[in-house]
Amino acid sequence: DEDMLFKRRAKLFRYDDKTREWKERGVGDVKLLVNRHTERVRVLMRRDHTFKVCANHYVTPDMDLKRMVGSNKAWTYYA
Repeated sequence: DEDMLFKRRAKLFRYDDKTREWKERGVGDVKLLVNRHTERVRVLMRRDHTFKVCANHYVTPDMDLKRMVGSNKAWTYYA
C-alpha cells in the first residue's frame, strides 16, 4: 500500500553521546515511501546483503534536515 517517492544509496550513521563520535549503522538503499491511504511518508533503509532494517520511521513536520558541517555530501536530522 505504499509508493516510492525517493530511493538513493546511502550510508547511515548514528551519534553516540557517550563516546561523542559518529558510528556506522549500515549501508544500503534509503527510501521515502508514501502510504496511499493516509498519505504519511516514512523513511525505510535496509542493509545490503542481510536486508536488516536500520531505519524505519515516519517523516514529521518538526524534523529539521540540515547539511552536516564539514561535508558537502552528508545531511543530519533527528528522528
